[in-house]
Order: sequence, then C-alpha cells, then structure tokens
Amino acid sequence: MVRTFSWQHRIRPQVAIAGRVTEVDTAYPLAGVQIRLTAVPAELQQRWRLQALANQPTRDHTPTRTDGFFYFLDLPPGEYGLQASVPQGGSRYLPVEQTLTLTTQANGTIQPQFLDLVMPTTRLRGTIHNAAAEPVAMAFIQLVGSGDRVFSNPDGTYQFAALEASPQLRPVQVSAKGYIPLTQTIILQSGQVQTLDFTLTRS
Repeated sequence: MVRTFSWQHRIRPQVAIAGRVTEVDTAYPLAGVQIRLTAVPAELQQRWRLQALANQPTRDHTPTRTDGFFYFLDLPPGEYGLQASVPQGGSRYLPVEQTLTLTTQANGTIQPQFLDLVMPTTRLRGTIHNAAAEPVAMAFIQLVGSGDRVFSNPDGTYQFAALEASPQLRPVQVSAKGYIPLTQTIILQSGQVQTLDFTLTRS
C-alpha cells in the first residue's frame, strides 16, 4: 500500500520588535522589566478586540529575560509606542518610552526593529577623603533606615545604584576605622545621579 502525505505549510512566527534592557552606567542586563505596547496600529487593535471576545490572550506586554532581552512576534506594519518599566522597583527606576515604525519589506515580511533601552536609576555616589585629602578605602557607607550599604573603593569613591527616591531628607552615614563617623543628609531625586562627598576626621 502506498501512503500519500499531505504537507501543510505553516508560516513561521516572525520577530517584529526585539531589544535589550540594561542599567545605566553599569550596562548590566535587567531581568523582569515589563515591556508594554502603549500604542499600536488600528489593525492590531481590531485583532486584539476579536481575541478578547473569543477569550484568547493578547500579547501587549512581555517581561525581559535574565539576559535583558525581549521580543514581540507577528506584528503588522504601522506606528508603535513602547514603555519599559519595573513595577516591583518602586522609584528605583524611571520608565523609558520609545516610539518606532514597522515597515514591510519587498518580500512581504516585516522589517524587524531592535531597541537598545537603558533604564535610568536613582543613584548616589561620591568620594570619602580625610582632612589631608587622602582617599579613605573600605569606609562603610549606609543609607540610614534602609538595607542599602556599600564600601568605598581604594580611591575613596563609592556608589549606590537603584535607590528608592524620597522627597524627604535621608541621612547617609560614613564610618571607617580610625575616623569619627560622619552623617550628612540628601533628598534622593527619582532617576537622577547625585553626588555626596565626605571628609572624615581622625579619631
């Protein structure tokens, strides 16, 4: 008996929008960032309405993977708006907005767009010196009332990344062996880089 096979050609899913989210300064990839399509063409809006009526899921958002990458498949041409945010990050990260246009290539497929998104973070940095302008290494810097703490580098510099912003003055305390602890206050502005230097006095 001769068997005949019926081949059904299936169109492979096509990546339309892809990208990677990293943290400013460090360039570390950020996982779990929520990537949401905030504006889409009318054709896609209609498709989503029909899917909702049929109780089918619509993919208007996706999280980044552990390597910071994300993608959207099978999107029609047109104008798009996109937002990257960290819902669980509070005010540690500022949302990033992006607009783009998807166009159709000569072969009828979509020209993929790749986005390199950098998330601004609420950061604090500075230097620790003594009265002789010498750097103080391994000084312990703590944002009082939180679990945020770091040590100064051999050149006396330090940096906090991804802090919670606050409209109130926050105390920052520095202590080091052989020096009198010193506390200063600062208002942490969301998504901004701020500098706070310390000059320690020997005990």
